[in-house]
Amino acid sequence: MGAPLTFQRFFLSFQAQKEGFMFGCRPFIGVYGCHLKGKFPRVLLSAIFIDANNSVFPVAICICEGESKDSWSWFIDNLYRHIGMEDNRRMTFMSDRQKGVLLAIEKHWPQFNRFCEISKLKTANEDAYNYIIKVELHHWTLHAFDSHVKSDYVTNNITESFNVWVDKFRGLLALLMMEGIRRKMIKRIGKRLQDAMSWSSVIPPLVQKKLSDRQDEARFVTVLCASDKEFKVKEDVKLYIVNLETQSCDCGLWELSGLPCKHAMAVITTTRKNPSDFVHPYLTKDVYLRTYNHVIHPIPDQEQWPHIQHNTVLPPVKKMKPGRPKKNRKRARE
Repeated sequence: MGAPLTFQRFFLSFQAQKEGFMFGCRPFIGVYGCHLKGKFPRVLLSAIFIDANNSVFPVAICICEGESKDSWSWFIDNLYRHIGMEDNRRMTFMSDRQKGVLLAIEKHWPQFNRFCEISKLKTANEDAYNYIIKVELHHWTLHAFDSHVKSDYVTNNITESFNVWVDKFRGLLALLMMEGIRRKMIKRIGKRLQDAMSWSSVIPPLVQKKLSDRQDEARFVTVLCASDKEFKVKEDVKLYIVNLETQSCDCGLWELSGLPCKHAMAVITTTRKNPSDFVHPYLTKDVYLRTYNHVIHPIPDQEQWPHIQHNTVLPPVKKMKPGRPKKNRKRARE
């Protein structure tokens, strides 16, 4: 008999999450790790996507021993085997450049782009600014993002919001935590599908709000001249060319985000066209329904599970924290 088995890592993703991503999400992945609480401190790695309403759609999670080259490599490899091998779109990754994550993506994901969060740099921390400015621009500058993704996210708020979403489970044992996340995901998929069925617009609410904001901004844009397809517009002292047929503008925001920019909205309003007709399919109700039209099937009560022979897996070995251990002092009775 060999040494007893101990828990090391666990990867979880349901078929409904895989299909929801493949049929309804943009090729944009936020990868992140957060520390778990409880008796056996671990790390939860996650792969988060964005649905057509610009909301978080978790696709895969992994409990592991910590953030390292080895654990990230194992997670990204399993993620690619699960969803990447059947999806030939070029993926864009957002990360906080944690230890090993970029190497893992380069090793296991053949077609990818990557960029990381950058905000309030020079005023907050000049050392951080000097570090990030050495990183190639297409990893973090908005103008250099891949336009096929149809996303203008420049922060990792999507992964941070997922961490808040699972916060109450982070102190549980591994199996209880996974079950809690599974139940919450079932509830989210069902509720979002039900809510979307009642939408009267072909554009999801958060996308419609963004479209309305750009329409308000278009009030300060002047349409100077026009043809059937191309238009010249003026904002302050700058001129831009808008092409409704190619859905493009010199500012680049329309191609990047999938939504008409304020310059395009000025043209669309002037020509009395419907703004919804110029929104990319990634940002429509139809695609949103494809994300949530899949079921995580219920699991019977544990007492009904079949009895099978399996090896016993022991909890992970607890590592001693560096430094001198604290003493438990008992106070004398007064």
